[in-house]
Amino acid sequence: MLHCIFQILSHSHSFKVIHKCSECLRRVVLGLADNTFVPVESLLVFMYGLVSESIPDLSLGLKKEEITPAEKELLSRQRPDSFIIPQAPKNRSGFSITVRKSTRTNAHVLVEFGLHLFHIVLKREKLRTGDFRPYVDPMVPILCDCFKAQHIKVRKLLNKT
Repeated sequence: MLHCIFQILSHSHSFKVIHKCSECLRRVVLGLADNTFVPVESLLVFMYGLVSESIPDLSLGLKKEEITPAEKELLSRQRPDSFIIPQAPKNRSGFSITVRKSTRTNAHVLVEFGLHLFHIVLKREKLRTGDFRPYVDPMVPILCDCFKAQHIKVRKLLNKT
């Protein structure tokens, strides 16, 4: 299920879809925090992987889409435009503007997901019973970097903890 949400985040640029995905991830955080069968060590390792963006299967934008042979054939059949009259302009100024979209645009949602999980684990005092220092120490530099983040939600979530 999480892989499906991360795949949607990597391909979608719609506010509604991203908002629904972040709401789903918020509910997953609450479920993971309430689940007593998931060890805290596993949560901390997963959380660190999310915040540091070091889980290869869940990282956005690293996989390039491959062109199928059928698409290659269609691209080879296309002929260049040989008309004398140019195409009509696409916007008011007369220039056609292509908007560049980065595949890492929604990567902050994953960082927010990891930080929210860390916040809930700290808030519910799951780290009081054992020695979790080796798991929490690598998070400190990442948390310091999040103070400089561009995304307001990441900074707000960090200020809560």
